Amino acid sequence: SQSIPKNINKVIIYHPTLIQPDVIMEHLTRTTKNFGVMSTIKAAAAGFMIPIAFGIDIIVIPGPQVLTYYASFQLYKNASAALGSRRLATYVAQEGSAGAVRVNYAGEARLDHYFEVVQHCVDGVLEEDDVEAMVKQLGEHQLLEPLLELRQRRLKEAETRTKSGQKYSALSSKG
Repeated sequence: SQSIPKNINKVIIYHPTLIQPDVIMEHLTRTTKNFGVMSTIKAAAAGFMIPIAFGIDIIVIPGPQVLTYYASFQLYKNASAALGSRRLATYVAQEGSAGAVRVNYAGEARLDHYFEVVQHCVDGVLEEDDVEAMVKQLGEHQLLEPLLELRQRRLKEAETRTKSGQKYSALSSKG
């Protein structure tokens, strides 16, 4: 939530020109709300775990209170993520007081190539080299680490196991 300012008057969302802005808005709204719900649930679970972790640290494991510190960190991290995603969701959907914030959807032709490449990928994810090339071409080097992290998460979600333990990837739902 620290990287999403509280007082802004304009949000610019760059997207491939092949995708309509209303599709981008719908997807961003759904994604940020889902992320916010998951972060809230994780924060509540961490808040519930703090007294239990404290009891275990005091009674069972004398010494440094590692479990309590870890549960507190998880509470802070997830509560911060929930607040930031809630703020971003209101900006994108232009709800409530965020109605005064202008949201501009700017089609970026340089992203079209990467959109077409990802359509032909088996996992629906760009290769690491393509992500690096896209970031370099856009001149947004601060996006490299978050995009690679999102890529890893997507690949991890796509990997599934059969009952016998063999790995397989689900088929793409794209026609």
